Amino acid sequence: MIAARAAEGAGASGFTLVEVLVAVLLSTFLAAGAATLLVTAADVSEQATERERLEGDGLRAVERFRRDVRRLRGVTSLDVLSATATRFRFVDLSGATVDWEHAAGVLRRNDEDAVDGVTAFSLAYLPATGTASVPPSRMSRIEISITVASGTESVTLRATAVPRCLAFPHAGFGGS
Repeated sequence: MIAARAAEGAGASGFTLVEVLVAVLLSTFLAAGAATLLVTAADVSEQATERERLEGDGLRAVERFRRDVRRLRGVTSLDVLSATATRFRFVDLSGATVDWEHAAGVLRRNDEDAVDGVTAFSLAYLPATGTASVPPSRMSRIEISITVASGTESVTLRATAVPRCLAFPHAGFGGS
């Protein structure tokens, strides 16, 4: 009887080979799922970092453009030297020529790269109210739209710049 109990107890304790294989298989599936989640999270984090970089680069360029436009001396042909959809060249309050131009995927300020990876860029010269473009001599504001891209990520930024000479006409500046 003791021998029968010993034989019965020996077979009842532990796991069978099938149970061990099922446990290993389940553990493998769980580990593969966790690894996939980690890789996906790393990819999402990398994309978010790239998007933040693009947005930061674009915002710096847009803000620099807005600051420059605020310093526009006036809106006569002596002040606005070139005003197209991709180029704005003008004289600022100090008498210096400022030249913003988009060409070959780069937005440049006075022949220095302001931001690269620019896939779309446009300037619209607008009156105080309305959305129809007007000649520079009649503009009250400039709308800028820029799309910066790298790989699969892209960011589009839009802003409005108002020349100081037009924002405060009572301060002795005028535009015709």
